[in-house]
Amino acid sequence: MNRRALAAFPVVLLFFACSRSEVATTRVVRFLMDAPCSITVVGAGKEVDGAIKAAFDRMADVDGRYTIHSNGAPLARFNALATPVTDHEIVGVVARAMEIAGQSGGAFDPTVAPLVEAWGFYGSNAGRIPSPTLLREALTATGWKKIAIQDWRLVKRDPRARIDLGWAA
Repeated sequence: MNRRALAAFPVVLLFFACSRSEVATTRVVRFLMDAPCSITVVGAGKEVDGAIKAAFDRMADVDGRYTIHSNGAPLARFNALATPVTDHEIVGVVARAMEIAGQSGGAFDPTVAPLVEAWGFYGSNAGRIPSPTLLREALTATGWKKIAIQDWRLVKRDPRARIDLGWAA
């Protein structure tokens, strides 16, 4: 090869690398976990559709099991009725959340539900700034040491404790 051919080679390579070839993509958006969830896959067809469906099915399962807003869900029953949680996956996530709470000095706390509600993210106080009294009450009900895992069962040490794993699950 002569020098001109060698000098032209990077330019030709760049031209072909930058030329756009049309690649099929499949994008599906659903509302899960209180937010829009989007999955984009390079490709199309039944195999891609099946993979996207499987991913959304798993996310829906996680959403259904970890929600605190559906009366039948384990964490909702734990919060409202102090029903111990025995689902090993949920207990494992809470155990890890408790480790993180301890390591962070409580900055990441799985029992944050009373504060989240007080600040109006959900519940009866939606859209309002909490009073100092309401904040004090919420703070006294919050603290990762107010829950425990005993024999792979999540239990309350303080009946006021309520979990929200929105940051962890």
